Amino acid sequence: MYCPTTARRYSLAGKFIEPFHWLEMSYRKKQIESTLQRAICQVLARRLSDPRVVGMVSVTHVDVSPDRRNAFVYVSVLPDKYEKRSLGGLNGAAGHIYSLVCKHVAMRMVPRLEFRLDKSLKKQENVYDAIRRGIDQDNTQRLAREQVEHAEAGTDLNV
Repeated sequence: MYCPTTARRYSLAGKFIEPFHWLEMSYRKKQIESTLQRAICQVLARRLSDPRVVGMVSVTHVDVSPDRRNAFVYVSVLPDKYEKRSLGGLNGAAGHIYSLVCKHVAMRMVPRLEFRLDKSLKKQENVYDAIRRGIDQDNTQRLAREQVEHAEAGTDLNV
């Protein structure tokens, strides 16, 4: 329902419904995030020579704030022992990276960059390892069970 006096939308139960923020799911926001991700990847690969950034740093995704003033850049660092050092180096060099990204992209206003560690890849790797261990354990139990069945039947499985 729409109330013309307050210009607000209400549900049938009479509760106020927050207006849908047009920028949250917009195509433009996704386009900006994709452009920033590509530009930051190029800068990190070719133009950044900070000794604090050690190991293989990859940009997993970029999240731009609704007002397009800030961008959170999620990175993954391999090997794990260099995570804190590289993340500190990236945040320390964020201004320099920002200036290089500004030269690469054709945007009137480039969001300020803040680097964060992406933990989702590590969680995903742990889940895959657990699944792999379960499958291996199931296979070894199945082979042992088959060997016992064939031994009881008197047939040789290794021939």
